[in-house]
Amino acid sequence: MNRSVSSPEDRSFFPPGKSSIIIAIRQAHTPEHWSQISGASCGGHRQSPINIVGSQAISDPNLHNFDFTNFTNQHALKTLVNNGHTVKCTVVDGQVEVSSGGLNGSYGVLQFHFHWGDTTLHPGSEHMLDGHRYPMEMHIVCMKKGLTISEALMDPEGIAVLGFFIQATEEGKQKPWQDLTSYLDNLNSSDSKVNISHSLSISDLLGDVDRTKFYRYKGSLTTPSCNEAVVWTVFQEPIQVHADLIKLFPTKTTLSNVYRPTQDLSGRHVYASPSTSSGQEHSWCYGDHCDFGPQNWHLLPETFCGGGQQSPVDIVHKDVVVDPMLNEFSFTNFDDKKAMDYLINTGHTVKCVLKEGVEVSGGGLDHIYSALQFHFHWGDDSDHPQGSEHMVDSVRYPMEMHIVNKRKDLSLAEAIMTQDGLAVLGFFIEVTQTSLHEDMSLDDLLGGVDRSMFYRYNGSLTTPTCNEAVVWTIFSQPIRMDKKLLDATWGQSRVLRSESNICPVILSCHIQSRSVVNTYKSRAHDVTSSEKSNLNVLNSVKKETGGDGKQIGTCARNLENPQESSTSLKEPQEASASPQEPPETSPPPQEPPTPPQEAPTSPQDPEAPPLLQETPEAPPPPQEPPESR
Repeated sequence: MNRSVSSPEDRSFFPPGKSSIIIAIRQAHTPEHWSQISGASCGGHRQSPINIVGSQAISDPNLHNFDFTNFTNQHALKTLVNNGHTVKCTVVDGQVEVSSGGLNGSYGVLQFHFHWGDTTLHPGSEHMLDGHRYPMEMHIVCMKKGLTISEALMDPEGIAVLGFFIQATEEGKQKPWQDLTSYLDNLNSSDSKVNISHSLSISDLLGDVDRTKFYRYKGSLTTPSCNEAVVWTVFQEPIQVHADLIKLFPTKTTLSNVYRPTQDLSGRHVYASPSTSSGQEHSWCYGDHCDFGPQNWHLLPETFCGGGQQSPVDIVHKDVVVDPMLNEFSFTNFDDKKAMDYLINTGHTVKCVLKEGVEVSGGGLDHIYSALQFHFHWGDDSDHPQGSEHMVDSVRYPMEMHIVNKRKDLSLAEAIMTQDGLAVLGFFIEVTQTSLHEDMSLDDLLGGVDRSMFYRYNGSLTTPTCNEAVVWTIFSQPIRMDKKLLDATWGQSRVLRSESNICPVILSCHIQSRSVVNTYKSRAHDVTSSEKSNLNVLNSVKKETGGDGKQIGTCARNLENPQESSTSLKEPQEASASPQEPPETSPPPQEPPTPPQEAPTSPQDPEAPPLLQETPEAPPPPQEPPESR
C-alpha cells in the first residue's frame, strides 16, 4: 500500500498543537496502529467503516426519503485536490444541502472524496455489504447547519456522510465520470489542485442509483482522528463506472489502497430504509437461466410484480373506448441534438440517459414530466423476431422503445410510489434499410411517427420492482429502424416481459387532434353504433370516476374508426422516414399490427425501478471538513 493516510506533514486532520499525534503517525502510520495515536478516537467503540449484513439490518419506518437541495446544480463543484491520501472535490459554500432521510436537521455539503484499491481493480471500498467489498466508494461529507467544524466534531450527529459503492463495468464510459477523471492528469502529486470547468453535478455522478434504499448507523470518520461524530448513510445500490475510469484514480495519483479496514460493530445496530431489500438480493432475468424469470417475478420479495395493474398488456381494439380528453402532447427539447447524454448496457437492456431540460406534457397528462432516459426491448435474432413488450390484437413488433419520464414536481423516490408519478411513452419499432445520422435528437429518432395517435392506460414498470406508478402511452404507429442496427441488438436475446393478463384492460380510443376532431364532427351523422357504444362506456366511466374521464384502463387516441384502425394496424404501411430522422421505413413486419402512419414518441422510461463544499483548510480535525474516509 502506498499511502493510506496523509503524510506526516499534512496536519489538516489534527487539532492545533497536537504534535504528539504527528510523531505517532510517523512511527506507526498504518490503519492497524491508528488506535495507538494519542488524542485520537481511533480505538473507540463506534468506529467506521463496517461490514453491513443485510439480513441483520432492522427496517426503520422513520428513514424517509431524503431531500436533496442543488444536487443537480452543475456549477456547484469547485476544485479537485490530491491531499496526499485521496482525491477530494470541494463544493461552493452554502449551495448544496441534504435533509430528511431520518437526519435530525439540515446538513450542508462540504466535499466529496473517494476510496479505492489498486491498478488491478483490487477492491477498495471502505464499507462492505454482506462481506463483499466493491472496487471503490464515494463519500459525500456534510456538516450540520449552525455548527462550526469544531462543534460538529464533538457532536454525535454533527457530521452526516453519504456513502455510495462504485461498481466496475465494461459497458459505456459515462460522460460525467469521463469529465471528472479528465482532471486526474493534473493531480499526480500531493497538494496538487485543479479548478473544475465542466458543467457537472453531484447527481450526474450518482446516476440512476435508487436513493430510497439505504442503511443507517452511528459511526466515525474513517481517518485520524476518527471522531465518533458521524451519522452514516450507505446506499445499497452501487454507482456503475467503467473499469478503465476507476483504474485512473490509482494510476494518475500514485495512491493505492486508500481505505480503512472494517471495524467491529461493538453492539451497535444497523438500520435500513423501508424500501431497502432485506437479506440477499435476488437476481432477476428475462430467460430461464436464473431463479426469477418473468413468470416468477411475483415471487420476488418486496416487489409489486403480482399486482393488479401490471404492464405490459395486449391492446385489443374491439375493447377500445373513445376518450375526447386526450389532447395533443407538448414535447420540449425533443429537437435538441445534444440532449442524449450517454448509452449504457445495464445487463437487462440498452439505455440512453438524457440531459436535463427534456420534457413532455399534455396528451391527457395532468402534470409536466421530465424525460429521464429511453431504452429498448427486443426478441431474438430469428428472421421474424418478436420482442415488443406490448401487443396490439395479440401481435408483437420486432422491438419496442420506452421513453421514461418523471413528474417534474416529484423526486424519483416519490414518483415510483405515486400512481401517476411516471409517464412512459412506448413506441413499436419495425425494420427498414435506411441508415441513421450521426447527430440526432429524439425527434429524429422518432421519425415520422404520428404522435397524435396513441393508447393510454395506467400500469406498472415492466421490470422488478414493477411499481404500479406508470401512466402508459403506446403510440399506434411504429418507428422504422435500420435493419443493421436492429441486428446489432440480438447479442442479448429476448429482453421483454410477456404481456400481463392479471387484469382486463379497457382502452380509450381518443379522437382528438384538431384535424381529427373536425373530421369526426363532419361525419357525426355517420357515427357507427360501435362508436356510440364506446362513447356510452366512456360516459359511464366518467360518472364512476368523478367525471374526469381518467378511468383505470387504456385510452387509444385519434383513431377515427376503431374498426377501420384495427384493420390498418394489421397491414403496416411503408411510412416514409421523416426528413431529418434516423429511424427509417422498413418492410412491413410479418404480423405486427401497424397503426396509421407517422407518430413521434416521447422520451424516457424509468425502468429500472440514482457536493460537498470546500471544507475550510482548518487546522487539525476540528477544523477541517471531515474526510469521512
